[in-house]
Amino acid sequence: MIENLGDNEHQVLLKWMADAATLVMEDTGVDAVIWVGHSCPFHAPFVIVEAMTGKVLVSIDEDSGAIETALREWIVLNKDLLLAYWNDDLYPTSQMLRQIKKLS
Repeated sequence: MIENLGDNEHQVLLKWMADAATLVMEDTGVDAVIWVGHSCPFHAPFVIVEAMTGKVLVSIDEDSGAIETALREWIVLNKDLLLAYWNDDLYPTSQMLRQIKKLS
């Protein structure tokens, strides 16, 4: 959970979240709020997900059995787009939002 991080890392992630695109169930088909953004200086590609358990970092690259099935399916469905957006600070948010796929 991001609340359990050190002060410096927590502050960096709060700033990252402020700059990130905020997606909700209407956008994703996942019952959670998902922040999608560009690279972060000390992390591999991730999204931040807020659900009943709080806010957690979820890897885009790695398949974690610890995350909910719908979220994992959504990340796999959008992995290439999420990584392109993560890796390119100039990738327009509007383009990412038009191309994001929603679980049905």
